[in-house]
Amino acid sequence: MHRFKYLWWKIVAALLCAHFIEMIGRRESTLELWLQSFYYKDVLSGAVVAWLLLEYLEWIGKRLDRRYDWFQASVKRMLLQLSFGIVLCAILAYVLVNLQFAFVLDQHMEQTTWFYYEFPFVVLLIVFFNLIYFARYLFARANRELLELTSRQTSVPRSIVSQRREVLHVKKGNNTIPVSVAQVAYIYKEGDYNFVRTVADEIYRVDQTLEELENQLCERDFFRANRQYIVQLKACISFSPETFGKMRVALNPEPAVPLIISQKRAPAFRKWLDR
Repeated sequence: MHRFKYLWWKIVAALLCAHFIEMIGRRESTLELWLQSFYYKDVLSGAVVAWLLLEYLEWIGKRLDRRYDWFQASVKRMLLQLSFGIVLCAILAYVLVNLQFAFVLDQHMEQTTWFYYEFPFVVLLIVFFNLIYFARYLFARANRELLELTSRQTSVPRSIVSQRREVLHVKKGNNTIPVSVAQVAYIYKEGDYNFVRTVADEIYRVDQTLEELENQLCERDFFRANRQYIVQLKACISFSPETFGKMRVALNPEPAVPLIISQKRAPAFRKWLDR
């Protein structure tokens, strides 16, 4: 049902965008245009272009979300969003509209004023929808954090000895291997999978979620640094301040993606180290 509603939202947004672009520079009212047959051809073909651009923005946004978190890699994510979410999307819009003019409207775009009047408005719409998708990301992130907090509050206390794991069952190929938690440097999420990296720099896949492992490991030795990492105390070599109150933590073995602790989690991390 949610996907169905979201599909209709994109269709309505595409039709509205096409309508407003069609209205640029015209003296006729909307009602007068509704009585013209060319209006429907222009708007429907324009809506297809707008819908394809919205699909592209959603596609590129999801892939960037998986690899470059807005809070963990802010500068790189902003540059990539600007490059792929705005600049490349604007170029794609220019190409698609060129095809629309050539094959649907039977016109040469170079002979019209589209590039001077409609194109700047299209760029503004692209920026606007980038902001919409960013707001959607923030809303989803806030919901996840709220669910995680609720899950922690309603879970069985972690101080119960029977819950604390001494051995993790990890995977390497088709084999299941027992690994002592004392040998775990950190546990991290990459894409849709979770991995254990040991102090001997060996990497294994683990089936449990980070939330499940967090509740099973000793909170004195392990700390949930962010949504991607659970770190062992002895793996933390040093830490340094970052912008906006965040912290960069150096780990051994060194991870592929630097560990950044948010401003919200930084005080808890310092308290965890202060023993």
